[in-house]
Amino acid sequence: MVESEKFKEHCNRCSGKKNHVVLNEHRFYEEEDDGFWYECLYQIIQCAGCDQIKFRSKSTDSESWDEECSYYSRIKLYPPAIQRELPEWHDEIALPGLYQVMQETYTALQNDSYILATVGIRTIIDLVITDKIGDVGGFQTKLKELVKRKIINEDEKDIINYVIELGNASAHRAYHPDSKVVTPAIDIIEAILERLYVYPNKVSQLKSKSILLKAKIPQRGGDSH
Repeated sequence: MVESEKFKEHCNRCSGKKNHVVLNEHRFYEEEDDGFWYECLYQIIQCAGCDQIKFRSKSTDSESWDEECSYYSRIKLYPPAIQRELPEWHDEIALPGLYQVMQETYTALQNDSYILATVGIRTIIDLVITDKIGDVGGFQTKLKELVKRKIINEDEKDIINYVIELGNASAHRAYHPDSKVVTPAIDIIEAILERLYVYPNKVSQLKSKSILLKAKIPQRGGDSH
């Protein structure tokens, strides 16, 4: 057992930086003949709030210097810190294949696999378009048809096209995006899904409730007051 003070680390269950303690650890050190050395501290850590256990590694080497000429550590968590939670409504959309694609896309995002995430985002767009108008051609043809049928407007067409091109660049042109590029794409996807599926469902539910409510409200009689 390792005695240690509490320290801040990300907890997926508690969502954010929370106090943790080290349960056990092992230090690995290796030095080569040319003077290069590598060190890694492997730790089993536990959240002091929810008691969830995870694995952490802190590694450095003789060439890992910062601007102040101090050695810095590279920290990795297993499982990785969740960058972004799936939206609460993601399992409410009855679109075949969407649930699995969203799960894998957000998992790729969590593991910094941004190429896979952008391809997943493009796949989500394709599922949505096919659901709304069928397979009527390439993406540009589909986007024009969506506007023609007034499912989306011109501004939304341009926004969705940005997401499609991002996926195309990753899949076909070896483009490696970072989180600053992928995060806005995720924002767009969530907004489109919410407008086309979640919001109409909520309106339909409210309409049904209003009909029931209307039936319970006493109607105006012939008397005026």
